[in-house]
Amino acid sequence: MRISIRQFYLVIFMLFVPGNTANAQPKSACIHWGTTHNTLNGVTLTWHSVTEADSIRWGYFPECEQGIFPGKRRIAFQQNTSISYWYDYQFPRLQPSSTLFYSIKCHANWGEAKTFTTASDTSSEKFSFIAGGDSQQLMERWQKMSNYIASHNIDFFILLGDAVQHGTNWQEWQNWYRYGQTLLENEIVFHTWGNHEFNETLSLNNTALPGNEKWYAFEQGNTLFICLLSEQDFEAQYHWLRHRLENTKAEWIIAYFHRPFFTRGSHAREMDPHRATWWKAFDDYGVDIVMSGHTHSYIRSLPLNLNISDRSAVPEYGSGPDQGRLQFVAGGLAGKNSRPSTEWFTASAYSGLHYIKFVVDGKTLHFDTIDEFGQVIDSLTMRANGTVYTSKRYSLPARGICAHRGASATHPENTLAAFREAIRLGAHMIEFDVRMTRDGELVLLHDETIDRTTDGTGNVAEHTLDDLRQFDAGSWKAAIFANEKIPTLSEALGMMPRNIWLNIHIKGGADIGAKVARMINKNNRQHQAIVACQSDAAQAIKNINPEIMICNMERKERTEQYVQESIAMNANFIQLTRRADLQLSHHVENLKTHQITINYYGADTPEKLRTLFTASVNFPLVDDVAAMMQIAGEFGIQPVTVEY
Repeated sequence: MRISIRQFYLVIFMLFVPGNTANAQPKSACIHWGTTHNTLNGVTLTWHSVTEADSIRWGYFPECEQGIFPGKRRIAFQQNTSISYWYDYQFPRLQPSSTLFYSIKCHANWGEAKTFTTASDTSSEKFSFIAGGDSQQLMERWQKMSNYIASHNIDFFILLGDAVQHGTNWQEWQNWYRYGQTLLENEIVFHTWGNHEFNETLSLNNTALPGNEKWYAFEQGNTLFICLLSEQDFEAQYHWLRHRLENTKAEWIIAYFHRPFFTRGSHAREMDPHRATWWKAFDDYGVDIVMSGHTHSYIRSLPLNLNISDRSAVPEYGSGPDQGRLQFVAGGLAGKNSRPSTEWFTASAYSGLHYIKFVVDGKTLHFDTIDEFGQVIDSLTMRANGTVYTSKRYSLPARGICAHRGASATHPENTLAAFREAIRLGAHMIEFDVRMTRDGELVLLHDETIDRTTDGTGNVAEHTLDDLRQFDAGSWKAAIFANEKIPTLSEALGMMPRNIWLNIHIKGGADIGAKVARMINKNNRQHQAIVACQSDAAQAIKNINPEIMICNMERKERTEQYVQESIAMNANFIQLTRRADLQLSHHVENLKTHQITINYYGADTPEKLRTLFTASVNFPLVDDVAAMMQIAGEFGIQPVTVEY
């Protein structure tokens, strides 16, 4: 069995620690890291104990060569009949990127030998951190998400408020530390205080933070971090904030506090009274990023600059006077999820567990928002010095093969197996059909009934999702596909590359259109999703996100009228059929003039495919993807090298 260097040193460390026997029962608990200054200077270890004189020993080697030091007993408080204490030990300035060995002594017993990896050099302009909030309700979910965060190699973690549901409840704090142990024992945490947890007895006395611990600032590399308290003392903080912003030369400025200015639901507009002070300071001094929690969902805002408009976004993110702030709401560490935002200020929204990982590298700042399954649901790269801040641009094909219901000639249509094969073959677009179940879930199936493509019977709309999950959707094609299931739209979007087109043909009207639009938003697939639908569904989709592309599917039986109406509605795509063949060149020229991309259903032979590519049709829909990819190669169309 191989062990890591860190594991090796920990074994050696434990050999050097006297009294570290299996029978030793250390009393210290709730061990966690904070700092009174930054990630190397003022670093403080805090723990909870029932004894009156705890000690710590530590060093950069297993022998704990730095020595033994008394812990500072911070506060005594009584729970039932027991009195217990918070202890602190503040380290001298730490060596960067080093392993620190330590243990804590309670009574006569030295506790478990532990290690801690120090942050990168605070002067380095390359570092990483994670932010997220609202862990207060469901501790198993908090444990899951905190373990994910701990698995990243980061320099620190920012908690955006509401660690616990009731800040005066000591039992809740104990549970929070216990379930978050892996993260809290391995990362420095910078807290901002939320409405559920803030009080000056427990909140401020079980953490170590800069300044007065209610609001503070610190610098890491070329970045200034400003923490505010959105519960009280707004005027005092405003004057402090302006002074801090006036006296910084930082490349990046990141502000964080619990209650967001722009959000949805019951928390919307709570911060409106402070737009003329706090937010104006953000605009006046070019704050790059504003982060909050409070709403239990994810929102990335459009570029917002209230000096210019309080009803619409500005064209680009940035710190210049004409550019806008990027506000995050990231309240998805454990609390009950709320619906995703569809408000005007929303660039990306998600309802589910999540956190945001940031990497600062000089004049570049990149973030990935990561869900509970480890998938990146939103991503952005920002560049300093007043340049346009843009999302990652995926190069999407201009023409190629559209895999009709996946690789449906060889695999069961509209299944993940068919999609995986189409992706493997390098398809440029994948088409699939979406229907709604009786319980409002979105599943992939072409027919109105499940009779043809599963071992079940009946209409899709008469079954719940759980019903449909019981049926075999693969054996009808071949025995090798036995037990292939009807996938959900969420599952399909989650496994797709980000640099191929997704041709989503919905079976229904406005209701399903709205649901599909929200799912596209949730999965951050706006750049590649094309919804093939009729006009009522198209309108519902545009009401939710006007950036989602539409393929007009109405009145296809009259090609000339179909083309003209697609042009009139500003459709992004159209799907021609054999009815267009007699005047194909005319229709193609007309559509290209209006920048409409042309799909074509009915390319079932190599000869037909050659005719369509010669006529400049963009994406013929085919069943036999493997064979038709070879024909595409004759026209210089190469398979897609996928990106996720």
